[in-house]
Amino acid sequence: MIEWIEIHYKLLAGIIVPIIVAIIGIFKFSTLIKKNNQIKGNNNQQIAESDISQSFNKIEQKDGKSNVAITGNNNQVSNFDMQAIQILAQTYNTSMYPHAERAFEKFHLNSNKFLERLNSQLEGLSQLELDNFSESDVQMALREAIKGAGRTESSQVHDVLAKLVADRVQKTKCSIVELTLNEAIEVASKLDENLIKILAFSFLFSRTKYRTILNEDVLFLNLSKVAHTFKEIDATISKFEYLEALSCGKITQFQTLEIVENIFNQYPQLFLKEISEQALSTLNISSVIKNICFLENENGLFKLNPDVGLYLFEDIPLTVNGSPYKIEDNVVKENIKAITQNNRLTIDEVRVLLNSISSFDNIINTWDKNGFNLFSLTAVGIAIGRAYLEQKELGNYDINIWIK
Repeated sequence: MIEWIEIHYKLLAGIIVPIIVAIIGIFKFSTLIKKNNQIKGNNNQQIAESDISQSFNKIEQKDGKSNVAITGNNNQVSNFDMQAIQILAQTYNTSMYPHAERAFEKFHLNSNKFLERLNSQLEGLSQLELDNFSESDVQMALREAIKGAGRTESSQVHDVLAKLVADRVQKTKCSIVELTLNEAIEVASKLDENLIKILAFSFLFSRTKYRTILNEDVLFLNLSKVAHTFKEIDATISKFEYLEALSCGKITQFQTLEIVENIFNQYPQLFLKEISEQALSTLNISSVIKNICFLENENGLFKLNPDVGLYLFEDIPLTVNGSPYKIEDNVVKENIKAITQNNRLTIDEVRVLLNSISSFDNIINTWDKNGFNLFSLTAVGIAIGRAYLEQKELGNYDINIWIK
């Protein structure tokens, strides 16, 4: 019995209780009318019974003053009240209650599905991290997540909420990251999958990039996955305004770069042209550094070693013959970076390459023509968008990089 009440407490509190209160109120009101009539009847005994049957209201003259006295048998009001209550109860039983019951059954089912997904997210956590569920603010965040998950059957929304809760229990109490995740959980429960995808899409091309891309083929493989995931995204100004109202982002007056320019700038180690022997000779570097940094093709032209590209532009450690290697001379490093950047494809040439990716033309149009270049994410929007990308296996992103 207690379990049934817990499951249906919203139903009881939101529908049944107000009806009971209304019934009690009607009876109380009817009682007051009866008492009022009794008092007025005592004060107006001089009015004849024949007059009562003819009119409800009779003006009586006393000492030159007129008094209005409501007289008569008003007990018919109680009969009307009973009829109204019966109609109200019948209407609720035949129409409202079955729908409400089914709605809360769906809520309970959706909540259980979310908890199943949350359990899988928590499997890899330590006992110390799981103990954070004893904190009141974590429990409140979990409660918000359950409420939000109960509203929708979307497995994607459930996954995002589960990821945010799992992230929350791993963060230090009262840190800005913890506060942001608390807010992100509450806000995510008010979003559908499309709105979450808008945040993820914006985050992917404005706030982050793939750091370990060795060559164009690897980049295009990742972008093809992105194109497939976001090919049906629906972005409008109204949706951006709704996300702004929920503090997920801000609509600005300044346009950012087009998506092709973003990609071009995000990966300086890519889209490089081949360099001649004569051009390399201007670097005045040793043959050892030259052989490590540049790979010669069969035409006698050179291209930057992909591993060196990550070392120069992404600060990823470089290994040569199994041992760590560094270019100690910073001037040499900067000169190598400069010669590669002076030998890159043009934006238009890169656009042609990107358009060869299946469905990527839709991505370009979505970004450039639907307001993404006017939308700037907040910390809450970053947390939600990043959680979606990780659930779709489109990269791993340390939230502490953006929220500190």
